[in-house]
Amino acid sequence: MNNQFINIFSATIISTSLLFSCAPKKKVAATPVVEAPKIQAPKVEDLGVLVPFTRETFFKLRDNGLDIKKLRFYVDNTIALNKIASTGNLEINEVGILVNKKGLAENLIKITAQVAGMVESVEPDGLRLNFGRPNSTLKFINNTSSPKFFNFCGEKIDKATGNIDVSYNSSTYRATCEGCSNVSEVKLLIKQLDIDAGIGKGTIEPGASNKSMLGY
Repeated sequence: MNNQFINIFSATIISTSLLFSCAPKKKVAATPVVEAPKIQAPKVEDLGVLVPFTRETFFKLRDNGLDIKKLRFYVDNTIALNKIASTGNLEINEVGILVNKKGLAENLIKITAQVAGMVESVEPDGLRLNFGRPNSTLKFINNTSSPKFFNFCGEKIDKATGNIDVSYNSSTYRATCEGCSNVSEVKLLIKQLDIDAGIGKGTIEPGASNKSMLGY
């Protein structure tokens, strides 16, 4: 009698276990995966291969009928222009920054390798380029001092100190080079593709956006 009871009890437990094990399991909703927003880095223009702009290249392009004012030029090192406080329109603000009377900081302007310049005028001893600021140019000479390349040239050079000053943006700035010992070593560069195009091997890429500021 006891054995029969035990067998019935065991069978009941097994049946109950099978009943629960065969029951459909409730699905647990998957936690949605939220992707972090993608931050796009600012696009940097691919300048391709830049080569020094030489006197030979200038005449080669000119002889092929190319208007040199349609080309974009670059510098091989950053030119830093620090404003010289010589006008009553400037003052030092509470944190020691040189500002104009409107409170706008203008003690430093940088012409970097990514800034495109365009020829505003061709002079007997070099080129004057505009780098995007209206009525402001920098000169690059090609003469006996720089017979091969077009090098940066200041308007006033202090031989004792080596300081080089230029007139820019209606003010006087002291020019220095970030990456070389002397700002006079800064050379003009040009895209190799533009040289190839200028001698009939391709098409000239449109000029920089500052073209509208220039008189051509």
